[in-house]
Formats: sequence, structure tokens, C-alpha cells
Amino acid sequence: NQELILGENIFNENKKVIISKRDFCDNLKLINTNLSNSTIDCDKISGKAILRTRLFGDKIQLINRSFHSSVKKLINENIPNEKKDNLVFIADENGPIFIENIGISDRVKVDNKTKCILSVEIIDRS
Repeated sequence: NQELILGENIFNENKKVIISKRDFCDNLKLINTNLSNSTIDCDKISGKAILRTRLFGDKIQLINRSFHSSVKKLINENIPNEKKDNLVFIADENGPIFIENIGISDRVKVDNKTKCILSVEIIDRS
């Protein structure tokens, strides 16, 4: 586990995770549908955010779903075997808030009360 910082974060030596923070203005609200899987409401993060891999028993409630899903099940359904162990997770004190190629947690989604966003970009360096 490593604490998430603004700017470049190196994950498992082969991925660069770039975190940028900005005010959420009306122009961004117009394009939010394109950013919804990589944009987090800063003020909804509980405690410190960390970068990590998956943990046994992880669950997440994805955006606009009324139920929690097993991360293992989501990964098995959506991610090729060779990529499963190297997925980027961002978690806070309450569990995963972002899973690479899966999405973000409903509890940190951007909405009409959002004032500040974190944008996540992942670059595979391998």
C-alpha cells in the first residue's frame, strides 16, 4: 500500500497513476458523463486515500447500483486472467473507491453538490 499523492504515483513498477485535482465548474459538469469512471468527488473520500491491489473480501457499490458487488466477481467477469493481479485500486478508510477498468464507488461519485474532483489517469509502462 502507498499513500495516494497528487501528480505521478508509480504502481507495481509498471504503471503510472496520475492524480490531478481541480475545482468542479459548469464546463466540467457538461462533460462529466465521459469522466464518470475516472473522476472522484474529493470531499467524499474518508480519511487518506491509498493505492493498493485487491484484498480478499473487497466489495464495491458501483455508480447508480443499489447493491454491493464482490470485487472478485467483477474482476472475473470483466478482466482477462493475465491482468487480474496488477489492477490499480484506490481505497479510503471504508474500502475501494476506484478499480481500474471496473469503475468508481457510488459513494464518491460526482454530483450536483461536487466542488472539487480528483481525476485518475493510468498509464501502462510495460
